[in-house]
Amino acid sequence: MGTIKDCRRQVDQVKKASVSTEAAYLARTRLKRTVLSCSRMISRRYGLPQPELPTLLSVPPDSSRRVHRIANCCNRLVESAGVLCQPSEPLDVRWKTGWDGIRKDLEELDSLLASEESDGF
Repeated sequence: MGTIKDCRRQVDQVKKASVSTEAAYLARTRLKRTVLSCSRMISRRYGLPQPELPTLLSVPPDSSRRVHRIANCCNRLVESAGVLCQPSEPLDVRWKTGWDGIRKDLEELDSLLASEESDGF
């Protein structure tokens, strides 16, 4: 794992799993896995230490604008996952609203990854 194609496939799996509260735990797990894969991919590209767990990602200042946007998107997802991915989090309005924001970030991440892929990342 670790290519843009892998990350995009994982983004798609998270989106599919997050459509219903019945699949909440699956969606939560996939979200964390997706963020970790994307963070590792960016870390490898810049020779940074690869995270072992989903964590905030910092990229070098001379990275492309798009890579900064990918990192920012991953960071928002890490923060959202930290709140929503608690096993005891109730599947209520707060959870559903939170997943609406996550889905928007996933759409943005997928779009940014697609652009990187077409540019030969």
